[in-house]
Amino acid sequence: MAEALLTLEPIKRNHIVIDGEKYEIYAPDELSIVECQEITYAGAQIGELQTKNTEKANKRLTELIDDVARRAFVSIPDEVFDKLSGFQRMQIVSVFTGLLLGRATGLAGAAAQAVKESVGQRPSSGSNATLAGLPTGGGVKRRPGS
Repeated sequence: MAEALLTLEPIKRNHIVIDGEKYEIYAPDELSIVECQEITYAGAQIGELQTKNTEKANKRLTELIDDVARRAFVSIPDEVFDKLSGFQRMQIVSVFTGLLLGRATGLAGAAAQAVKESVGQRPSSGSNATLAGLPTGGGVKRRPGS
């Protein structure tokens, strides 16, 4: 019997401890595709803005970090979130986007494995004896002036 291509299990949430209290963050599996795309896009924008040092870029960077950090939590009181420093919020963003990317990478690997198993592994053109040694481009005639 073939192995399962995908195993779905109950969602398990991670948590972040702030001042001794646990606050759950969303598991990647419970986010919609649109939410995942929005957060991934915001993460890319954060990376780009970190290379700039203008007032406008820094303001946008802070807004994005605050937005993604808050969206990571299932529920967090305003007074707790407001106490977090910018660096702490950035740590939350890093952890959360890392979970999303790790999950996406795992799914892509599983999909690639499923395709490979369903169609069989094909040899590369470089290892096919009938193709080995054939010219891969251009002729042997020299160009004028060379």
